Amino acid sequence: MTTKEWAAKLNGIEYPAREVESWQVEAAKDGVVIVYGMSDDLIEFAGAINEEDGAWEGTEKKITPDGRLYDEDRNREELKYNSMQVSNMPKVRAIWSPRGADGEIWASWEIQTLIPHDTFDIMEDGEIFCRGAVFTLALALTF
Repeated sequence: MTTKEWAAKLNGIEYPAREVESWQVEAAKDGVVIVYGMSDDLIEFAGAINEEDGAWEGTEKKITPDGRLYDEDRNREELKYNSMQVSNMPKVRAIWSPRGADGEIWASWEIQTLIPHDTFDIMEDGEIFCRGAVFTLALALTF
């Protein structure tokens, strides 16, 4: 499936979005990365990247050329990437309590990235809990 098809499939699922776990293998086969906020302190990557990381009050994660989340401590020890490579890695931001143009909070989480992507909404009690993002890993690595 394409990212647009994945976003349509994901759009409107109810928090805590357990369906994503059952679709993990299928998304990975499609080369798709699904990113969404969970709880009040986690960012979830499912599909071609399958990782969970802390995101208390928001975070920014980078994707390495080998398709993993950049971990500054682990990668510094490995001396795998220089500072220029790190600064050019594609980024995914998890925004906690995003605000609209009117200044009002409209969700718990919003995922933002410059990587070409499609979006979907995870709902909770009829309101948007998270606006997630879906992109292909191959495109992210060439972005």
